[in-house]
Amino acid sequence: MTDLAGGDPRRSRQVRRVLAALAASDDDLMREMSRALLSGEMTLRQVADSEVYGAALSRSFARFWSDYERLGPEERAALARRADGGE
Repeated sequence: MTDLAGGDPRRSRQVRRVLAALAASDDDLMREMSRALLSGEMTLRQVADSEVYGAALSRSFARFWSDYERLGPEERAALARRADGGE
């Protein structure tokens, strides 16, 4: 996971937390993809290059970004603090 996080141990922990949450989600495809990443069965590049996983990731990110853009500065700051383990 450190390669996904640019060698940053804190970011690596965050990536693992996100993947673990996805591995327990109701979305079968996201669950399968996150488990493959966590197990090392696939790399992020392989996932992104995959027609199935890449499309699913793209849709998920588009939803996230749309929601994120509607947040005000204080809400964005709170979200960043939560991602860093604060709050």
